[in-house]
Amino acid sequence: MHSGICTLHTFGPTDITTIRADLRHLAVSTVNNIEIALRAVLQCATTHGQLDRMPDLPSLRDPVTRQVNPPPPEDVSHVVGLAYDTIKLPLALAAFAGLRSGEIRGLRFMDVDLGRGLIIVSQAISRGVADVPKSGDGRKIPIAAPLVPLLGQAFARAHNPKDFVSISRRGEPWGEGSLLHGFRRVLKKAKLPPARMHDLRHFFVTECFRAGAPAPDVQKLAGHRHLRVTQLYAHTDEESQRVAIAAFSARMAERVRPATSDEAVLADEG
Repeated sequence: MHSGICTLHTFGPTDITTIRADLRHLAVSTVNNIEIALRAVLQCATTHGQLDRMPDLPSLRDPVTRQVNPPPPEDVSHVVGLAYDTIKLPLALAAFAGLRSGEIRGLRFMDVDLGRGLIIVSQAISRGVADVPKSGDGRKIPIAAPLVPLLGQAFARAHNPKDFVSISRRGEPWGEGSLLHGFRRVLKKAKLPPARMHDLRHFFVTECFRAGAPAPDVQKLAGHRHLRVTQLYAHTDEESQRVAIAAFSARMAERVRPATSDEAVLADEG
């Protein structure tokens, strides 16, 4: 962190540059949050007369836009299909419900309502510690069709409401390493290149968009705190644009009466 000696009265652009250099290992968005807090302190000091004026600081930097490359549906289907029984459910929860690894490890039977068809994401487990999900609050995800039989199998075993839905072959909660190791074993079996568990979550979010879900809905399903993160997945190309215009045209044909030639002439004359 910033090692130079400075006070409110001497804080300026050079200190911001030094902080950015010290925190270069962090994401730009994370450093921006730290800078925002610092600016708030400086603004408060200015408001209460501790500073004569607000320092002239450089603007916040634009976060680098990540390129999201989700696996194709055929690869996901192949991986989930080849997965051995205990790893199949966590992989499916990532691919068909968009759960993060910590959320998969923290999912309890009391968090799944088969009758209403809902998964309630209320906690995540990281390094053995349970906490709220990354977004800061819980969310409800309707159970997708591919998950129904797998969750049914999990519920068929003897359990208490607070027991974990997905457990390892040893009947123990998944650890970070064991879950990732299991995923890599399946990838090797499927003869696919190395990947991250998180790529299955990328697949879920991207496919929600491709199915036509509005961005705010996808944001809630994914548990993204900011809509701009969700929109990283909203891939577009000429084909998807043509599909969008075709759907728009069909909707207009049903709801908007085209002007006749006589009406068009009158409109021009008017």
